[in-house]
Amino acid sequence: EFVAGEVAVGALAAELTRLRPAELLLPEGLPPPNGNEAMLTPLDGDWFVTEVAEAALRHIFSLVSSEAFGFAGQRRAVAAAEADGLVAAVKRALAK
Repeated sequence: EFVAGEVAVGALAAELTRLRPAELLLPEGLPPPNGNEAMLTPLDGDWFVTEVAEAALRHIFSLVSSEAFGFAGQRRAVAAAEADGLVAAVKRALAK
């Protein structure tokens, strides 16, 4: 299951405890959050450029905005979705 969203820094530890993710994608050089037990996958910072990620999602799915994914106003969630390969996963599913 893929989950993307935005959480206030002060609420991050509680949210990670609630979700218990198997993996966290982080920009290279960013330290993991306190209390993290998930596998860490460092990615180049370009994967998290919001404008690039949102444009890719809109282009591939012919959308006017990323709100169709429930990311209204969540700029970092859009970047996370692109970084995680949401586009690739959906394209593979549609090709079946």
